[in-house]
Amino acid sequence: MNVSTPARGRARAARRLASAAMPILAAALITTPARPAHACGPDFPVEYLRDRAATLLDLREGEFLVEAGRLVPAPRDPLPPEVVGEPDGVRDRGGAEERALYQRGAEAFHRGESDDAIAAFNTLLALPAAARAHRSTWAAYMLGRIHTSRHDLAITYFQQVRALARAGFADDLGLAMASLGEEAAVHRRAAAYDERLGSSPSDEIAAIHLYAEQAARGSMSGAASLLEVARAIVTAEDRPLRGDGELLADPVARRLLAAYLYTRAGELTEAAADELRGELRWSVTYPEAADPAGEYLAAITYRAGDWADAARLAAGGRGLLAQWVAAKLHLRRGATAPAAPLLAAVEAGCAQTGDRLGLARIQGERMVLATAVGDFSSATRHALGTTTDGPVSSIDLARLADRLLTIDELRALAPAPAATLTAEPWAADPLARTLAHRLVRLGRHAEAAPYFAPPLRAELDTLAAAHAAAAHAADRFVRAEALFTAAAITRRSGMELMGTEHAPDWALWGGSYAPETTCTTPLGFDPGGGIEPEGCIPPVAADAAFVHPGERARLLATAPSVGARYHYRVVASLLAEAAADLLPERSQAFAATLCHAARYVRNVDDDRVAALYQRYVDRGPAVDFAVTFADECPAPEFDRARRFGPAPGLRWPAIGAGLVLTGLAVLALVCWRRRRPTVVV
Repeated sequence: MNVSTPARGRARAARRLASAAMPILAAALITTPARPAHACGPDFPVEYLRDRAATLLDLREGEFLVEAGRLVPAPRDPLPPEVVGEPDGVRDRGGAEERALYQRGAEAFHRGESDDAIAAFNTLLALPAAARAHRSTWAAYMLGRIHTSRHDLAITYFQQVRALARAGFADDLGLAMASLGEEAAVHRRAAAYDERLGSSPSDEIAAIHLYAEQAARGSMSGAASLLEVARAIVTAEDRPLRGDGELLADPVARRLLAAYLYTRAGELTEAAADELRGELRWSVTYPEAADPAGEYLAAITYRAGDWADAARLAAGGRGLLAQWVAAKLHLRRGATAPAAPLLAAVEAGCAQTGDRLGLARIQGERMVLATAVGDFSSATRHALGTTTDGPVSSIDLARLADRLLTIDELRALAPAPAATLTAEPWAADPLARTLAHRLVRLGRHAEAAPYFAPPLRAELDTLAAAHAAAAHAADRFVRAEALFTAAAITRRSGMELMGTEHAPDWALWGGSYAPETTCTTPLGFDPGGGIEPEGCIPPVAADAAFVHPGERARLLATAPSVGARYHYRVVASLLAEAAADLLPERSQAFAATLCHAARYVRNVDDDRVAALYQRYVDRGPAVDFAVTFADECPAPEFDRARRFGPAPGLRWPAIGAGLVLTGLAVLALVCWRRRRPTVVV
């Protein structure tokens, strides 16, 4: 027989919590994004830099289950936390006598024999304290449940549960915390009876206070119960709030209804939301900033577009939301300096209350603001986030690190190379990976090498040696072979060695996805030569106010040499073609390097493939791989190419010089013959 009866009462809390979560899911399903959504791919993060004006000027709709925990200050006397399920071995704890008495009472309760159950539980509570250390809270809790129809007696027993836990009696099931909700439920039943009689809402207010304390202690069950209460009050057609002065006069009840409207306005019609806002505004005491509901009303009024009243409600307020509203009012006026410390205070408040979504949002806002004033290093710090959840927005972090930080700024923020080495490139620290790739793209191979694990470091060393030989070797055939080696490595390992973290390559996801993101060049900036990724979304006009003038110069300075996706493939193709430029046009190596140059950009740049093929047709030799040009290419035979003599760049000048010399010799012979004296015979 199941005798752990106290645990059953907590199942109702889980059902309430699930019910509270349903509107969140519904809202997520019907919400339409302001910008185009990603069609497929990984779990793309939000992009704050993509919609700067909306990020800084819009106020988010909060989460009720978070705000419910802030209705009252958390009590200083701790209670054991809520327990999910039944801890292992809990039934075996305690002395034999207290276990037997509780067993007897629980079995009687299940049979519906309340008197026998009451007698057993009271006998247990009459034992000496040392003999009932583990079952006292259980017995008191069950007595409260048995007497739920007797208002005062049930409340007495539920309060006794908390008193026993504070006195040091074991509370392995978290019944002290649960007793707050059970006591509140007793008040709610009484309130429903009082409402039918037209009595005062004192029981409902008492229930709100108990649920608020439960939520402030970290109970999600208490938060879900508060949502039920708020919905019941707001949707009660026969009880207009304005006429219910006692309910709105209570500061906790007033704060509850304001928090509900702030977080769950979408559950109401526009008319009902406006009516509730008016009723709450009417009930707020002066000064508004000191009223417990004032900060929520400031947020509600701000979202309604009444900036003047929002400013009055938020003025001087120290609450998290009041400071958030004040910061946004400053930003709406273009005053970034006074907004910055207010946003910093909001971040500290979100961190203190454990509001993870609010913390991510405010860090995103601080990132955008720092970008708007040209402090790109601070923006990157905000983008990194402060929790174990990782970056606030990996896309925004990639944009900042790849395009807006200087190499020195990025190096100062990235971890040391030894802490980032990993055989899997995508598992590396994003800042270290971005720094290494940027250094390779700049040709600073030695500086980049420490950031790569041995397999890739060997590739990088070979690439660096090839570039050095291509630049300094005296023999043109050596230079050609070095260029081709560099081309092959660039094509083979380009994503891992030099891929852009942001557009166009998206090394952030190993190049597997290319999300449709904001155009890299901000509004009003000249793209400067095709550096925009294809399919980007132009920023809206309102974003221009939050773009720093220095952003343009940095974007242009950090642009990859080629703007196409998988830009390193085009780089590899250019290197292979440069190798062909040094080779005799009738050699197999000339045709093979052109073939590889075309193969590297197949499915990336069809026009370039066609141009390379035409060059081969016009100038190259007949080879058996002509039919597989750009698809299957043999290795170039550089040694055999030496037999063809001068490279294309030297052959025609040599031929021309030979023709000139021949012409001069013929002319000299003619002149000599004309000058010879005539012999008369």
